[in-house]
Amino acid sequence: MDGSFHIGPWLVEPSVNTVSRNGTPVHLEPKMMSVLVCLAKAKNTVVSKERLIDEVWKDTFVTDDVLTRCISELRKALEDDTKEPHIIQTIPKRGYRLIADVISGPPSVPGGRLTSIVRSRWWLAGTLITLVAALIYVTVFRSRTRNGSPSGPVTNGERPTLKTVRLTHSGQVAGGQVAISPDGKLLYYVYAENGRNSIRIRQLSSGSEVTVLPPTENAIGGIVVTPKGEDLYFREKVGDGALADLKLMPALGGAPRPVAKGIVGSVGVSPDGSRIAFLRLRERAGAWDLVIANADGSEERILRSRVEPQEYNFRGFLSWSPDGKTIAIPAADSRGEKSELVAVDVASGNERSLTSHVWPQWGLGDVAWLPDGSGLIVNARDRGENMQIWHVQEPSGEARRLTSDASAYYTVSLSADGNNIVTTQYSVSTTIWTSDYRYPNRARQVTFLPRARDGLGTGPAGISWLGTDKLVFTSGPGTAADLWLLDLRAGERRRLTDHPGQDFFPIASPDGKYIYYSSAKTGQPNIWRIDADGTNPLQLTYSTTGVYDHHLSPDGKNLTYTNQEKGQIRPLRMPSAGGNSEVVLDAEVSPDGAPVYSFDGKRIMVPTIVSQEHGPELRQTVIIDVQSGAHLQTMNGEFYSFTPDGTGLIFVGKYKGTNNLMVRPLGKGAPYPLTTLSNEEAYAFAISSDGKQLAVVRAKDESDAVLISDFH
Repeated sequence: MDGSFHIGPWLVEPSVNTVSRNGTPVHLEPKMMSVLVCLAKAKNTVVSKERLIDEVWKDTFVTDDVLTRCISELRKALEDDTKEPHIIQTIPKRGYRLIADVISGPPSVPGGRLTSIVRSRWWLAGTLITLVAALIYVTVFRSRTRNGSPSGPVTNGERPTLKTVRLTHSGQVAGGQVAISPDGKLLYYVYAENGRNSIRIRQLSSGSEVTVLPPTENAIGGIVVTPKGEDLYFREKVGDGALADLKLMPALGGAPRPVAKGIVGSVGVSPDGSRIAFLRLRERAGAWDLVIANADGSEERILRSRVEPQEYNFRGFLSWSPDGKTIAIPAADSRGEKSELVAVDVASGNERSLTSHVWPQWGLGDVAWLPDGSGLIVNARDRGENMQIWHVQEPSGEARRLTSDASAYYTVSLSADGNNIVTTQYSVSTTIWTSDYRYPNRARQVTFLPRARDGLGTGPAGISWLGTDKLVFTSGPGTAADLWLLDLRAGERRRLTDHPGQDFFPIASPDGKYIYYSSAKTGQPNIWRIDADGTNPLQLTYSTTGVYDHHLSPDGKNLTYTNQEKGQIRPLRMPSAGGNSEVVLDAEVSPDGAPVYSFDGKRIMVPTIVSQEHGPELRQTVIIDVQSGAHLQTMNGEFYSFTPDGTGLIFVGKYKGTNNLMVRPLGKGAPYPLTTLSNEEAYAFAISSDGKQLAVVRAKDESDAVLISDFH
């Protein structure tokens, strides 16, 4: 076919290898576009696999797997469903057929077909509605401007028209790890498959790819291209600890070489490439050190430190200013549960704020200076929102969102001219399934909302059984979740709380009367209790540093939780009706490491953190006798629950490359799978108090690289 054409709602432009819907373009690899054009030419006729391979891969030997993979990525790009296709249909043992309408040129009413007439009328109506809305917006906006309505430090109006192009379609860009080359021609990203990570380069003009770091089971991230585009920094982490090694390798492939050990977070490179900056954590002192060194890691020195509860955010990138005089870095204050953007002077170590806007704790991620020094691009979120792309103006500090949609954006990487942002667009949807605990693979689905985030959490953090026929769980768009109740017999769900993004971790009492949960509606997260119908809220803890995780004893009389005291997080226990707390074990735990009782109430396990003088911290689970306090057993690793019979510990781990519920026997024997999911991941779970029923939150998540331009 010559020129552009439409396939259903998609505008296809073969000359530039893009498809677009509602004005949002998606980039296709040349071979993917060729396959799509070949199917479009056939117009509702089956095209054999042999014909597609002959036409698209001329004079090149490829297997059917290449075509299958190409069709799969096409479906993802066109938001098509394999099970219920509306664009590309698979004809078993024959080939593929395009079942959507194909229209040449701009939308019109071809041949008087009723479906096209209806489509055109809706298109016209939508256009008129959009125009009216635009006129109303402009009128109101201008009126408010003329009347001098106050404007805060955050602005959402007059947003530039962004151009967004999806660069990958696999959904397997790991942890938001992407970078763009200084000349804007190459995409670097971490690809995750079957529990292994590799670094790939994609040429943006052609879509061709090459792997420059072979797959490894170690966690790879924090990729940064040096200013001249010659080398690539990345961090590599072994095991579950927070510490990683910083490495450097040629940008087009080669042997990595070590630069620094025991870092947290990602590296920042000075504009001339001669120096680097990164973070180290001194756990015993509770200190976060901003360290600068030569490009090869030599001549390290601490530029500035923050001591808990003041800290630097190791989850994000830091960035040198274009003149090399300051380093922008996300910082946090755990007491006020807030994040702020600060700049540290390289010469003096003095720190200043870059904006008056304050985000929630861990609500600020990556930072990148614009090359002219006029501002910074960051990814951040306000309370109850997903991570979005923001612009912070320098020196005014005005902060405004560049994106505002249902997706989450992680990582910010800028081309040298400042015209292109590479980030990752992340989405996740969940469903809840229930089963007899003995037969977890005979589960039935009980929630069905599309793109929902029902029960999203880790381990037993997002869902709980209320009796034997109800579930209480978190649900809501993005991070704006509330507590919901699902009656399994009636098939009805209803909201229990209405504080979006501030109520989480529900746990129901064994007698079904109460629901205990964490809430930040008054500031720091603390434990609250409501009746099973959502009434009579009662605050039980009053921590100034935040309570995030908690569990109940099997008799419902005791509540365990974690709280930070004197710079360390301790496991505590208190009466479930409220009262004084006591330390369960003199050990440090993670924020989500509240002690967990066995189903018979005789034992309790405490997930601890063991610091080492050299090497990463260790996660160990200590099992103690509830009555005597005696240490019974220590297991390496972090676990979420005892099995109902008390013979093992449950954790979420990889089985055949997919997150599943796994069991580690307390006696002899290797870990074994409780669930065997392959197309979805097990995220959270709950076991009824009688140990007979299991609820599992299954998730599908996708993360792809996205190019954003025209944002100035």
